[in-house]
Amino acid sequence: MEILGVKPRDVVEFVTLMRRLKQESQLTYRQLEERAAARGEILARSTLADVLGGKRLPRPELLTAFVHACGRGSEATAWLDALDVIARREALEHGLGKADSTG
Repeated sequence: MEILGVKPRDVVEFVTLMRRLKQESQLTYRQLEERAAARGEILARSTLADVLGGKRLPRPELLTAFVHACGRGSEATAWLDALDVIARREALEHGLGKADSTG
């Protein structure tokens, strides 16, 4: 699934695209949190900062709130689809890694 014109292949690329979306929005963490709250969604700026600063995937609820807060709500489904593909790939890779190490 393509987002921002890119088809992310892993967690690092996905998080990089999230950082790009935040940058394009020109909003601070506080402003994103406030926009989400106005929609009745929770987007804790500390949690968002952790996701954008690290190499882990966000929960779907956080991702949805983030995309909407950035003003790109019409793209939320594409973001969620890409998240799902990457999360499945990660689970498969981690599952295979465990099987290989115990075999």
